Amino acid sequence: MADDAKITPEIVRQRAALAGISLDEDRLDDLASTMEAALAPLRSLDLRAIRLVEPAVTFEAGWPE
Repeated sequence: MADDAKITPEIVRQRAALAGISLDEDRLDDLASTMEAALAPLRSLDLRAIRLVEPAVTFEAGWPE
């Protein structure tokens, strides 16, 4: 994992501010490490190995005749 992708307390602070959420400054380190732990399994996936299902489902909003 690249260092620029690591969730830091500063990133948590910025994201909370953008979302309009107030957080306890003393808990930012805990929140950042919890978010890192939660994302670790997803970051370890090889997304190229996941087969995409085609074609995508479509939806038509017209009334049936």
